[in-house]
Amino acid sequence: SIGTNDLTQYTLAVDRGNDLVSELYEDMHPAVLQMIQMTVEAGVRANIPVSLCGEMATNLRAVPVLIGLGVQTLSASPVYLPSIKRVIRAMTLTEGKELAAKALESGSVAEINEILDQWLDEHASGVSFFLNSPDSST
Repeated sequence: SIGTNDLTQYTLAVDRGNDLVSELYEDMHPAVLQMIQMTVEAGVRANIPVSLCGEMATNLRAVPVLIGLGVQTLSASPVYLPSIKRVIRAMTLTEGKELAAKALESGSVAEINEILDQWLDEHASGVSFFLNSPDSST
């Protein structure tokens, strides 16, 4: 299982608990996505399923990308599950792979978020209201 909180912190050398640099902590950073891609590819080669936990598993923008990268299991608090399921049901695996490719080619977190927000608005209407909100089950 990929622990995205630590992965993000160590990949970006940013302590999310440090007020001086915490705004630089971005789990959708292209470098973090590349690390996830590399881990999934290694898992495929070794015939080991890859799961993911941490805040990123509840990031509705990230869900289609993670599925597209080949993550097979997302570990999240039950309060997030209805919104996560809604996003997964709104997509195809091909769309996830296309979104993952676009995210990996992007030069910034802002560009990635723009692409994913547009996709969410078009395919999972209403979900964008709940981005990173634990009240998504209402």
